Amino acid sequence: MKVLILSVILFFSGAIHAMDSRGLEIKEKEGLEQERIWIIDLLKGHGSHIKLNKNKSDLSTLQAILDNGPYTHDAESELIVLGTVYGDVLASELGLRWVVVTDEDGTDIGLQYKNTKIFLFPRDMIIKRIEKNEEPDLSFMFNELKKIVEGMINDPEIEGN
Repeated sequence: MKVLILSVILFFSGAIHAMDSRGLEIKEKEGLEQERIWIIDLLKGHGSHIKLNKNKSDLSTLQAILDNGPYTHDAESELIVLGTVYGDVLASELGLRWVVVTDEDGTDIGLQYKNTKIFLFPRDMIIKRIEKNEEPDLSFMFNELKKIVEGMINDPEIEGN
Protein backbone atom coordinates (compact mmCIF):
# COMPACT_ATOMS: atom_id res chain seq x y z
CA MET A 1 0.00 0.00 0.00
CA LYS A 2 1.26 3.44 -0.87
CA VAL A 3 1.46 6.04 1.85
CA LEU A 4 1.45 9.77 1.26
CA ILE A 5 3.56 11.69 3.73
CA LEU A 6 1.50 14.63 4.94
CA SER A 7 4.50 16.87 5.40
CA VAL A 8 3.96 18.11 1.86
CA ILE A 9 1.05 20.15 3.17
CA LEU A 10 1.66 22.69 5.87
CA PHE A 11 -1.13 24.34 7.73
CA PHE A 12 -0.58 26.14 10.97
CA SER A 13 -2.45 28.54 13.14
CA GLY A 14 -0.34 31.51 14.11
CA ALA A 15 0.18 29.96 17.55
CA ILE A 16 2.27 27.08 16.20
CA HIS A 17 4.32 28.72 13.45
CA ALA A 18 4.26 32.13 11.92
CA MET A 19 3.90 31.71 8.18
CA ASP A 20 3.49 34.62 5.84
CA SER A 21 2.69 34.49 2.16
CA ARG A 22 2.68 36.98 -0.65
CA GLY A 23 1.99 36.92 -4.35
CA LEU A 24 4.80 36.31 -6.77
CA GLU A 25 6.83 39.24 -8.01
CA ILE A 26 7.48 39.61 -11.73
CA LYS A 27 10.96 38.09 -11.50
CA GLU A 28 9.58 35.03 -9.66
CA LYS A 29 6.80 34.62 -12.24
CA GLU A 30 9.39 34.83 -14.99
CA GLY A 31 11.50 32.18 -13.26
CA LEU A 32 8.56 29.76 -13.11
CA GLU A 33 7.79 30.49 -16.76
CA GLN A 34 11.40 29.66 -17.72
CA GLU A 35 11.01 26.34 -15.92
CA ARG A 36 7.83 25.58 -17.89
CA ILE A 37 9.65 26.43 -21.12
CA TRP A 38 12.46 24.03 -20.19
CA ILE A 39 9.94 21.18 -19.90
CA ILE A 40 8.29 22.12 -23.22
CA ASP A 41 11.71 22.28 -24.90
CA LEU A 42 12.59 18.90 -23.41
CA LEU A 43 9.45 17.39 -24.91
CA LYS A 44 10.12 19.01 -28.29
CA GLY A 45 13.73 17.83 -28.20
CA HIS A 46 12.49 14.26 -27.91
CA GLY A 47 10.22 14.66 -30.92
CA SER A 48 7.04 15.10 -28.93
CA HIS A 49 4.22 17.36 -30.00
CA ILE A 50 2.47 17.00 -26.65
CA LYS A 51 1.04 20.23 -25.31
CA LEU A 52 0.81 20.64 -21.56
CA ASN A 53 -2.64 21.76 -20.43
CA LYS A 54 -2.01 22.41 -16.72
CA ASN A 55 -4.58 19.76 -15.76
CA LYS A 56 -4.77 16.06 -14.90
CA SER A 57 -4.20 15.11 -18.52
CA ASP A 58 -0.55 16.20 -18.05
CA LEU A 59 0.17 13.65 -15.33
CA SER A 60 1.12 10.76 -17.62
CA THR A 61 3.50 13.00 -19.57
CA LEU A 62 5.08 14.32 -16.37
CA GLN A 63 5.42 10.76 -15.06
CA ALA A 64 7.20 9.73 -18.26
CA ILE A 65 9.57 12.69 -17.93
CA LEU A 66 10.30 11.71 -14.34
CA ASP A 67 10.75 8.02 -15.12
CA ASN A 68 13.11 8.61 -18.05
CA GLY A 69 15.32 11.31 -16.48
CA PRO A 70 17.71 12.72 -15.61
CA TYR A 71 18.39 14.64 -18.80
CA THR A 72 21.26 16.84 -17.61
CA HIS A 73 24.02 16.73 -15.03
CA ASP A 74 21.79 18.66 -12.60
CA ALA A 75 19.10 16.14 -11.66
CA GLU A 76 17.97 18.14 -8.62
CA SER A 77 17.20 21.22 -10.71
CA GLU A 78 15.32 19.03 -13.16
CA LEU A 79 13.15 17.73 -10.32
CA ILE A 80 12.43 21.28 -9.15
CA VAL A 81 11.38 22.22 -12.69
CA LEU A 82 9.19 19.12 -12.93
CA GLY A 83 7.69 20.09 -9.56
CA THR A 84 6.76 23.48 -10.99
CA VAL A 85 4.84 21.94 -13.87
CA TYR A 86 3.29 19.39 -11.49
CA GLY A 87 2.31 22.33 -9.28
CA ASP A 88 0.57 23.92 -12.26
CA VAL A 89 -1.64 20.83 -12.45
CA LEU A 90 -2.37 21.00 -8.73
CA ALA A 91 -3.10 24.73 -8.94
CA SER A 92 -5.49 24.33 -11.84
CA GLU A 93 -7.33 21.32 -10.49
CA LEU A 94 -7.51 22.34 -6.81
CA GLY A 95 -7.99 26.10 -7.06
CA LEU A 96 -4.55 26.99 -5.70
CA ARG A 97 -2.24 29.88 -6.55
CA TRP A 98 1.52 30.27 -6.61
CA VAL A 99 2.88 32.31 -3.68
CA VAL A 100 6.08 32.93 -1.77
CA VAL A 101 5.90 31.52 1.76
CA THR A 102 8.17 32.65 4.56
CA ASP A 103 8.48 31.06 7.98
CA GLU A 104 11.20 30.65 10.59
CA ASP A 105 13.00 28.14 8.34
CA GLY A 106 13.23 30.42 5.31
CA THR A 107 11.41 31.32 2.12
CA ASP A 108 10.09 29.04 -0.61
CA ILE A 109 7.72 29.14 -3.54
CA GLY A 110 4.59 27.08 -2.99
CA LEU A 111 0.88 26.86 -3.63
CA GLN A 112 -1.80 28.30 -1.38
CA TYR A 113 -5.53 27.80 -1.19
CA LYS A 114 -7.13 31.25 -1.18
CA ASN A 115 -6.02 33.14 1.95
CA THR A 116 -5.90 30.09 4.18
CA LYS A 117 -2.92 28.44 5.83
CA ILE A 118 -3.17 25.52 3.40
CA PHE A 119 0.10 25.32 1.51
CA LEU A 120 1.63 22.75 -0.82
CA PHE A 121 5.22 22.72 -1.99
CA PRO A 122 5.27 20.69 -5.20
CA ARG A 123 8.78 21.84 -6.15
CA ASP A 124 10.03 19.91 -3.09
CA MET A 125 7.62 16.94 -3.15
CA ILE A 126 9.31 14.95 -5.86
CA ILE A 127 12.86 15.63 -4.63
CA LYS A 128 12.02 14.52 -1.09
CA ARG A 129 10.62 11.23 -2.35
CA ILE A 130 13.63 10.58 -4.58
CA GLU A 131 15.93 11.32 -1.64
CA LYS A 132 14.07 8.62 0.31
CA ASN A 133 14.62 6.17 -2.56
CA GLU A 134 10.91 6.19 -3.36
CA GLU A 135 9.54 6.08 -6.88
CA PRO A 136 7.01 8.92 -6.98
CA ASP A 137 3.70 8.09 -8.63
CA LEU A 138 2.43 11.51 -9.67
CA SER A 139 -1.16 10.38 -10.32
CA PHE A 140 -1.36 8.67 -6.94
CA MET A 141 0.12 11.72 -5.22
CA PHE A 142 -2.35 13.97 -7.05
CA ASN A 143 -5.37 11.90 -6.01
CA GLU A 144 -4.25 11.75 -2.39
CA LEU A 145 -3.44 15.45 -2.26
CA LYS A 146 -6.83 16.25 -3.76
CA LYS A 147 -8.60 14.27 -1.02
CA ILE A 148 -6.53 15.90 1.72
CA VAL A 149 -6.85 19.45 0.42
CA GLU A 150 -10.59 19.12 -0.12
CA GLY A 151 -10.94 17.81 3.43
CA MET A 152 -8.89 20.69 4.79
CA ILE A 153 -10.87 23.26 2.81
CA ASN A 154 -14.00 22.07 4.56
CA ASP A 155 -12.40 22.00 8.03
CA PRO A 156 -13.58 25.03 10.05
CA GLU A 157 -10.54 24.75 12.33
CA ILE A 158 -8.11 25.60 9.52
CA GLU A 159 -7.20 29.28 9.77
CA GLY A 160 -8.76 31.31 7.00
CA ASN A 161 -11.62 28.89 6.24
